[in-house]
Amino acid sequence: MDKYQIWEKQKDTIAHKEYLKISDTNLLGHIHIANYEVIQSELSKFNSPEIVFHYSLNRNELKKQHINISRHFLNYISSALSFRDSTRNLHKINVLNIDDITNKSREIINEEFLKNPIIKLMEDLRNILTHQKMISPLISSFMHLQKKINIHGFAFKIETILENDRLSGKSKEYLKSTEQKNLFILPIIEEYQYTTLKYQHWLLACIYNAHQNTYPEYWEARKNIMDVWGGDIQLIPEESTLTYLTR
Repeated sequence: MDKYQIWEKQKDTIAHKEYLKISDTNLLGHIHIANYEVIQSELSKFNSPEIVFHYSLNRNELKKQHINISRHFLNYISSALSFRDSTRNLHKINVLNIDDITNKSREIINEEFLKNPIIKLMEDLRNILTHQKMISPLISSFMHLQKKINIHGFAFKIETILENDRLSGKSKEYLKSTEQKNLFILPIIEEYQYTTLKYQHWLLACIYNAHQNTYPEYWEARKNIMDVWGGDIQLIPEESTLTYLTR
């Protein structure tokens, strides 16, 4: 058989079906990163007191940007939680020997996710926005010399967030502890992205390697034919490849 016939036989195997689960998750990761880059870029345009003042005096311009930021944030937070769920489901691929990966994953989640209040807060915001109500952002500035805080741009009013039933006790406690009136959007998306992406990159890389080790015949056939479609999509990048403005 030639390489095309060999590949056709592989397309009906468990190896191929499991590969598609992994590659689709990786594709979702690229979509999520693209949403992050858009919302970060848009928010960064307002990170100065002069810009905030300008839009405060130009209500028509502010309305357009208000809708724009709201749209991009909803896209980002929706893809963030979809990508989270998809990566979690990779642990259910029983045909791969990934017990060590799963155990290490639990350690990372317990150490870096559960102890970071921003992770739970972002999950709560997504639940509120998709299942309860839209939260309208405002434009503001906050500077505190002693705490070394200097942030400007779009934010959610903390009092408004606290009114929602879907907000967890952990998020309520965190928001009250900030002792601020507004929750600025740029810092929380950067914190969430920084914390989650390095884990998701690690997990996908480990699952890919486990799949290659489990199905060497499949990968030999795939590598012999993948030039037909221009090669596979690259693995999502590590967090270090992204730029953070508030960390």
